[in-house]
Amino acid sequence: MMLPIVAFTLISTTFFVVTGRPKISVLLSLLRQCIILAPLALIFSRIWGMWGIVVATPVSDALVLLITGALIFFELRKLRGMRNIVPEAGAESAG
Repeated sequence: MMLPIVAFTLISTTFFVVTGRPKISVLLSLLRQCIILAPLALIFSRIWGMWGIVVATPVSDALVLLITGALIFFELRKLRGMRNIVPEAGAESAG
């Protein structure tokens, strides 16, 4: 069930590398595996035991999805604003 969310996050990390933002890509990868998942697993395991560890992964993926979605939204908005600066492909040979 979480596979589409993980796939979106993985594709988004590639998107940020391709658009010249590798630091954001690394941050997203670290968010999913270290920064969010590890503390959630520790906290949830103290509350719910073994079941807390199982629940921590989808909760972590959902949080990373929200963060990734926001970052993609702002990056696409920024790229759309730059579209007016870049000349169209046929404009160079028309001259």
